[in-house]
Amino acid sequence: MDSLTAMDLNGGLVGPSIVAGVTTSGLYGLVAVALVLSYRISRTIAFVHGGIVLAGALLFWYFCTPTYSGGEDLLAGLDDGGGGGGRPELPKWPVMIGLMLAGAAVAAFYGWIVTSTRMATYPRVTLTNFSLALMLIMVGIIFTKNKSSGEQAPSPFGGGGFNVDTPGGSVSQRVSYHQLATLIILVAVVIGFAILLQQTRFGVYTRAVADNVEASKLVGVPIGKVGTIVYAISGAIAALGGILIANPVGTETTGILFIFLRALIVCVLGAFASIPLALAGAVLIAVIDSMIESGVFGTPDKAIKEIVVVAILFSVVIGIDRFGKKGSSVLAGH
Repeated sequence: MDSLTAMDLNGGLVGPSIVAGVTTSGLYGLVAVALVLSYRISRTIAFVHGGIVLAGALLFWYFCTPTYSGGEDLLAGLDDGGGGGGRPELPKWPVMIGLMLAGAAVAAFYGWIVTSTRMATYPRVTLTNFSLALMLIMVGIIFTKNKSSGEQAPSPFGGGGFNVDTPGGSVSQRVSYHQLATLIILVAVVIGFAILLQQTRFGVYTRAVADNVEASKLVGVPIGKVGTIVYAISGAIAALGGILIANPVGTETTGILFIFLRALIVCVLGAFASIPLALAGAVLIAVIDSMIESGVFGTPDKAIKEIVVVAILFSVVIGIDRFGKKGSSVLAGH
């Protein structure tokens, strides 16, 4: 009860917290887009993307973070007994592209299994459990091999930023180039995929499968090929999301998976069917989280913060279910 009464409104922080929330919403949005795309093509939740997100974050940290000296094996990335050394220190952009291709390959292989083999006929709950099992296997392997201890990975966009003045000019919010680039990338991904869906034959096939799998089979749509490509695209986006998460969130395994779970909650806002609703949910959860973390409502306990965030999200989900348009889908084009 004391924690609840400690939630006092601090109006001067509202503007900066909204700016911070909007600029960090891309972290949730990229992962949410990957989950929605894969769900619409297979009607199952691709938990395997959680493993791809985690792998992308930790591998980018390992390949690109400068090696520390002084025998700190956890920071060095390799317990070689000699003190210091261990990480390759490769250029960021080639590594980022390589990890996206690797994520696309892993997701494409999984997509081929669940859309082109006998497993495509299995119940959806079985396929979802299969995906969850793959994620847990990937997380387990990564967890045993992980040599980081929560350090931030370097940003491909540098460490600079700029200040955004809020109305009144009394308080300003620092926005990093990494935050801005993440948001721009999210917008570019959504626009690019929308064009792909509306202007290409592959897009027509994808929308057809998203609408009705059985009818698509009857008219000759290559469901396995379409599913594999969509999963490859969503896997590349998931890997990119993991790479971008590694800078602001760090490389702690639980922290990265927490972002993935938040993105999963965001997808619920659109019933895994609508990218616009998922993006709106990403902005909503990022702004709420930013407002609570920045002290807009005082300094409540961490447990109270989570209760508030989850309660608001569930309220929005219930509102959408009660008053929203049924069956709407961005992939279906309506």
